[in-house]
Amino acid sequence: MVFFLERCLKLFVVIPILGVILFFVSTWTTVVGMGGVDAVRYTYLYEIERLQGECAGITSYRQRDFLFRQDLQISVTDLSRVARNERQSGAQSGAAGDGAVSDYFDGLAEWYVSLGENVDAIIDGDDPAGADPYDPAICADRVDELKTLLSRNAHDNYDLWAREFETNYNAFASILNRWRQDRRIESFVDAQLDNFYRANPKPVGQRMTQAQRDAIDRYAEDVESALASLVRSQKLAKPPVPIKSYAELYPARGLEIFDEVFSPKEEPVEEKRVSRRIEVVMAEFIPSLSTITPRDAVLKIANIFSDIWALAVAWDYAAYVLMLAYLFFPSAERAASFKDAPKVHRVSLAARLLGLGRRRRREKDGETDDDISTT
Repeated sequence: MVFFLERCLKLFVVIPILGVILFFVSTWTTVVGMGGVDAVRYTYLYEIERLQGECAGITSYRQRDFLFRQDLQISVTDLSRVARNERQSGAQSGAAGDGAVSDYFDGLAEWYVSLGENVDAIIDGDDPAGADPYDPAICADRVDELKTLLSRNAHDNYDLWAREFETNYNAFASILNRWRQDRRIESFVDAQLDNFYRANPKPVGQRMTQAQRDAIDRYAEDVESALASLVRSQKLAKPPVPIKSYAELYPARGLEIFDEVFSPKEEPVEEKRVSRRIEVVMAEFIPSLSTITPRDAVLKIANIFSDIWALAVAWDYAAYVLMLAYLFFPSAERAASFKDAPKVHRVSLAARLLGLGRRRRREKDGETDDDISTT
């Protein structure tokens, strides 16, 4: 009975406790050590793709600056043509030749040229963010740098590897946020529109006919309307909505991951559509890197790294399986005298050789087998 109780204690108490300890210590350590860094890399690859999409959307959005400059250049060309037609045929006022109307049109053209030069200085100058948003290869180059950092050996110094990648990632995300909020051209042209009446070179104190005054006022209204349309088009052009980061899509970390797995699934709630007014757009920003540890990463994407889990369980539970086999086959640990097999008389090799030597010696002395048997 004591022997039976000892077996039950081993089989139903000691072995399960050892198995649980073995799982939480050995298997968990093996999974994190073998697949933790790869799981982090897999998560960060999504973040790199998100940053690449954000960069492509923002650089495309900033191309509107070239369209604005082109509109200004076309406006200058139109004003020069109108002034030339006024001198040649009096197309606006009905009086050909040089006069107040043609001089006014030339003044507007010079003002437009000055406006375009300031816009050119903003576009061609150094960007405050420290990078060129108009560089067609900026996104590919930065993404390639991040992928190079991600592919480096992380096992020598994981903290250094993670810190370097996070620093470079967040630095470029900060640059993209500055490009999103860069409204220097819009603010400059908006200010020029507000000051148009002060900067409007209308002739004062000159003797003009009513037709000339009407032509000047009508064209001033057209110029003001064109500028307002340009500013309005700049304001209507908005950067794309920021892509949700991995942390926003899957916020659970640590023990919360188990709660997320075993808790009932909640039905997705439709988000309210918010009108993207200028205040909303200015409050939007690109999230920084969704940092994650190797321990959380192997749990978040356990379905992808299932082969690592299977290998770790098989590797670390080999001793556990052997212990179970040892307990289920108790005859393996019995002493030789308690074996269930029949007893067999065993003679050592030395004894056999000694007997064979004696027999040969007696045969030399002329003794028979019967004498040997009797002896």
